[in-house]
Amino acid sequence: MKVKIKLLSYTLTGSGEGAGIIDSDVVLDDFGFPYIPSRRIKGVLKESSQEVCDMLGLNYNIVESVFGKDGFTEGKVHIGNLHIDNYENIRKEIENLKNDKKSRYKIHVNHYQIASYYTTMRQQTSIDEKSEIAKETSLRTFRVLKPGLEFEGEICEITPLSKKEKALLYLAATNLKRIGTSRN
Repeated sequence: MKVKIKLLSYTLTGSGEGAGIIDSDVVLDDFGFPYIPSRRIKGVLKESSQEVCDMLGLNYNIVESVFGKDGFTEGKVHIGNLHIDNYENIRKEIENLKNDKKSRYKIHVNHYQIASYYTTMRQQTSIDEKSEIAKETSLRTFRVLKPGLEFEGEICEITPLSKKEKALLYLAATNLKRIGTSRN
C-alpha cells in the first residue's frame, strides 16, 4: 500500500536531537533531505486506529493485531520511512553532481543547502505572566519542515490482513490529521 502525506503547515517530526543553536531538529539523511521515520508513521497510525475504534465502539484487539503489542508481539504490517516525492531520482542527481569533477555547481550542493530548501527555523519563548517579558533561558529554536512538502512510502503486509484489518488501516489513514511535535 502506498502512503502519501502532504504537510499543510510547518511541521516538526522531531529526531529527539538538537545541535548547536537548534534545540529540536527534523530528521535528515546524510545529504540533508528530510524524511519521516517509519516509527513516527506507525505511532500516529496506531493512535489514529485507536481513535477509529473509539468512534466505532470496537475493541483495541484489532489494533494490536495490525500493529503489534508494544514490546510483546510483532504486527502484521511493516511501514517504511516516508521520503519526499521523487527522492531516489533527486538523490542520484545530487550524487552525480558531487562526483562530477568538472561540475562548477558541486560546491553549492551541500547538506546545509539541501536542508535549508526543505526546512526553516522557528523560535518560541515563555512569557512571564506578571512582568509580560520573556522568561530567562526560555528561548527555543526548532528546525521545521515547510508546508506543501509531500512525503511518500509504503506499508507492506508481513502477514495477510483480514478485510476488517484493511478497513481499519484505511480508516486510520483517512482519520490521520496531525503529525509531529505539539500535534495535540
